[in-house]
Amino acid sequence: MIRLFLLCSLALLLGSTLSAATLDDQAKFLAGFASKDPAISQLQQDANWKAHADEFQKAWQDLEVKQLTPIRQWMPGTLGHIHRSNAPLYYLFSGPDMLYAQAYYPEASTYILCGQEPVGRIPDVASLSASTRASALFNLRKSLSTILNFSFFRTLDMITDLRATQLNGTLPIMMVFLSRAGCTLKEAELVHLNDQGQLVAEVTKVPGVHLTFRGPHGRDQDLYYFSSDLSNGGIASRPNFIRFCQSKPRGNALIKAASYLLHNSDFSSARNFLLGHCNHIVEDDTGVPMREMLKAGWFVSLFGNYIGPIEMFKGYEQADVRSAYRSLGAPAMPFRMGYQWRVGNCAMLVGTAPQAIPRAIALD
Repeated sequence: MIRLFLLCSLALLLGSTLSAATLDDQAKFLAGFASKDPAISQLQQDANWKAHADEFQKAWQDLEVKQLTPIRQWMPGTLGHIHRSNAPLYYLFSGPDMLYAQAYYPEASTYILCGQEPVGRIPDVASLSASTRASALFNLRKSLSTILNFSFFRTLDMITDLRATQLNGTLPIMMVFLSRAGCTLKEAELVHLNDQGQLVAEVTKVPGVHLTFRGPHGRDQDLYYFSSDLSNGGIASRPNFIRFCQSKPRGNALIKAASYLLHNSDFSSARNFLLGHCNHIVEDDTGVPMREMLKAGWFVSLFGNYIGPIEMFKGYEQADVRSAYRSLGAPAMPFRMGYQWRVGNCAMLVGTAPQAIPRAIALD
């Protein structure tokens, strides 16, 4: 009887060990990469996962050729001081877009993302039934289709897609992006922000997730994503997220496909945070208006081509930006950015804060 009890206990112990796949192996599975972890490798024999991995591989090959490789080659030679910066990255209105956060700012010590999309749960793919897992992988590919094809997320579609799956929320998507970027995921923790902007374990109205990972360059980096309302009213009623950002060092920003929200007076608090807490802002024409950067004493560089907003946002034509492109010209950029999805039709504005502009040093 004792021997039987010990054997059963050992079997339970081994079973629990085999089911406890690491965060990195979970990310590899979702990203379509093979894993040697016993709890995961057996799941890779499923035809649905093999189809998932094959579709992802094809999509990423296309993305690498058209988007990621051109960005990685263009940024160091054109904006190397930004591309190499290890300052924190503030990416507002991002959703789970760690894909482009890392493409533009691969050296950032900390990535701070924010959107309306739900955070979700830390996935456990081995705990799902085969049919549920197949459905979840399909929904994961569906939620990623827009950004893989057009370089941005559709917020309303994302919110629906991310609630219609067992792999729910932004976390699984960010895990996929990190794994595909050659990172090793180390730890994920669901967190919240209190009214002072401090990380707390207890549940508040500003949920988030903290991911730690080792980048392809071999250094550890942090990623925070929070679900929060960035309108003036949202910040006034729940300043948790902005206070968290204000507690961090000055950094850089990325803004793209942001629905021109920062052009509206109702988002002036978020706009003022970026202008007051960043050294550089890399954005498309939906970001901080050029006139606001110039008013704050910022220097603005132009790249690509400005052809105006897409039809949905035709009321946000910027005559000053169009005039600047016509009179000054701008170096070409060989990739897409924002809503204008054709290469050659995309505008990039790069703002530099007055204190970040190099000063001449007097020589004796």
